[in-house]
Amino acid sequence: MTERTDGLDLGPNEAPQGDTPGGVIEVAQANVPGLTPAGVNPEQIQAAAAAAAATAAVAAAAAGTGMNILTVNRPSAGAVEVVDTQRAEEIVFGFGADEAQLVILDVDVVLLFPDGAKIILPGFAMSMVGAQPPDLAFTDARLDPQGFMARVGDVRLVEDIPSLQIVNVDDPQQQQMQAQAEAQAEAQAQAQAQAQAQAEAAAAAQAQAAGAPPANTNGKTLATGPGKFNEEAVETQADTKSGDFEKAAPLTTPGTPETQVQVDSLNNTANVPQAKLEIDILNIVRQQTSLLDSGGIELRGGGGAPGSDTDASYSAQAEREVLVGTDFNDVIYADDPDLMPQGNYARLLDVVTEMPSANYTALSARVYDLPEGAFVANGTKSGDSWVIVIDPENESDFQIELSYALPEDGAWVSELGFFSTFQLDVQFIVDDGNGGSTIVTASSPFAIREVTGEEDTVFRDPVSGEDMSILWATPTGNIINAGAGDDLIYAGGGFDTINAGTGYDVVSYLYSHSAVQVNLGTGAVSGGYALGDQLNSVEGAAGSAFNDTLTGSSGDNLLEGGAGADVIDGGAGIDIAEFRSATAGVSADLQQGRGLAGEAAGDTYANIENLGGSEFADTLRGDGNANTIYGRGGADRLFGNAGDDRLEGGEGDDILEGGLGADQLIGGGGRDLASYSEASAGVSVNLATGATSGAAAAGDTFDSIEGVIGSNFDDTLATANTDGELRGGTGNDTLLGG
Repeated sequence: MTERTDGLDLGPNEAPQGDTPGGVIEVAQANVPGLTPAGVNPEQIQAAAAAAAATAAVAAAAAGTGMNILTVNRPSAGAVEVVDTQRAEEIVFGFGADEAQLVILDVDVVLLFPDGAKIILPGFAMSMVGAQPPDLAFTDARLDPQGFMARVGDVRLVEDIPSLQIVNVDDPQQQQMQAQAEAQAEAQAQAQAQAQAQAEAAAAAQAQAAGAPPANTNGKTLATGPGKFNEEAVETQADTKSGDFEKAAPLTTPGTPETQVQVDSLNNTANVPQAKLEIDILNIVRQQTSLLDSGGIELRGGGGAPGSDTDASYSAQAEREVLVGTDFNDVIYADDPDLMPQGNYARLLDVVTEMPSANYTALSARVYDLPEGAFVANGTKSGDSWVIVIDPENESDFQIELSYALPEDGAWVSELGFFSTFQLDVQFIVDDGNGGSTIVTASSPFAIREVTGEEDTVFRDPVSGEDMSILWATPTGNIINAGAGDDLIYAGGGFDTINAGTGYDVVSYLYSHSAVQVNLGTGAVSGGYALGDQLNSVEGAAGSAFNDTLTGSSGDNLLEGGAGADVIDGGAGIDIAEFRSATAGVSADLQQGRGLAGEAAGDTYANIENLGGSEFADTLRGDGNANTIYGRGGADRLFGNAGDDRLEGGEGDDILEGGLGADQLIGGGGRDLASYSEASAGVSVNLATGATSGAAAAGDTFDSIEGVIGSNFDDTLATANTDGELRGGTGNDTLLGG
């Protein structure tokens, strides 16, 4: 049971904040030990209430410091709680320090209670030896890291066991990845050694303070309970075996004072029991819909057709997902970007686990050492790994929503057709059936390859004899029927058929891992996520973060290159180059036919008549034709140049300069100015009457314009009200206030 105070976001395991100080949940009468049909033991109620009050007081005091505070309460009997402590600066435990046995399992800390309840703190052992460990407050004591480690009753460290991987020794990328993996393993071993040394030093100090001899010199210390160490160190050896697996000594809960528990050192680590994994690779079948203000919907696709989340056959996995929009203005994502961000695809791994002992019950699974870009969507992130809580009712079967990076265009491919290989490593925390917990690990080989038929989904390693799980390099794709309305459709990986329907519809390749080439006139598409797509009734296209080529049709097209040096050709019709999705201001010049700054930098433009800016401060310039230029948000500078232009500033304090021609200057929100700084002769502008004269000003009209900037010649400028702004510039100017 976890709660948030001071804005600390704990993710999916977060509980609602309570009304008591520090967000501590009150102790319910039903949860007080000793409740019987005859009544409640008053002493127990008082003790529970006192513990809750102490926790609340500690949390309230800590809250006054402005720190990120995490409150962790005792679970109900037999319950297992996994708590993310990554961002906590102070952790307030709603129970006494002696109520639970502290156990280190590799880099995790497990708190064991006499009633079978457990709290798992992923990666917490590493936090305790880090540069800034969190402060720890129990109801009866505040502990520093050394004091906390002194109470550890058992340490279980996991050896790195080499696993067979198919590696091309001539491939520099794989050599680099292998070197990085070795460096990471060495760093983890050093951290584990530091944690072990700190625990032993604290134990020795406490034992000596109590008059007991220090631990023996072989790196093992024996504990009789939380914070209590035997006077003699007695080595124990786990000799019970299940099959070919050595069973580690059980971890005992508090209340067994004579039990002696072994602490292993890095130099003498017990063999970690190994589980076996059987994995079916399935699709994630889900479609999420939410209502938009426009009356349309936002629709997010999953990864496959109905039934492909349970049917592992090739035919089921190869069937494309169908997404259907409405007759209003919809936003449709072929693939949910939360599951499948830029360049990623996601599959559902259905994992059946065979434990080395029938007595073992898995409590949680930690997935670690994933390749770059991969993550577990249904896990809680802890450092570089992800923790999944396993359903105790079905502990041998759990699922991993694995999001992985698709190979980019031109990526290296091995002789076996593999873009890459990796080991799916899983570390289980298990209930050993004897009242304790221990660690079990498992590993399974994976490869990413192109799949064009069922035969491509099967591969057996000729050296190890293991079957490799195959992830598809190119997803199956989608069929999208957008319906009527002006729709925005985000294409996914794989071969998509996009039937945009009636209305003005735009297809975006924002999430593509490589550059795309899209021709709306011929329908030809290639590169990145566009490869193999079929576009029907599409009027606009948006590119990727790479160097795209976007070409319009004979109609009026919207083309948005995005980041990268893009080639934008509108073709016939009245076309607009858009920057609505830019994350910073841009500069683009149609007269020069190129982009100058921001996401426009490096772009080239042909047959483009209009420009649309970002939500930031843009500088946009037209050409000799009649241009429409939208500034949108930010303090924009818009220049029409020659031609009868329409300039719309949007929100922000904008400067609009129409240039030659009869221009429409529409300021929008903010304090906006009409400018004639580039005029070749003096102008006369009266905002009150709308009268204009002079070559650059003649025929101009104004809407939501609060001031005027004159030329470098003799101007006559007048505002419509007393708070208008007039800037004469050089020359002998006449300025008239409203």
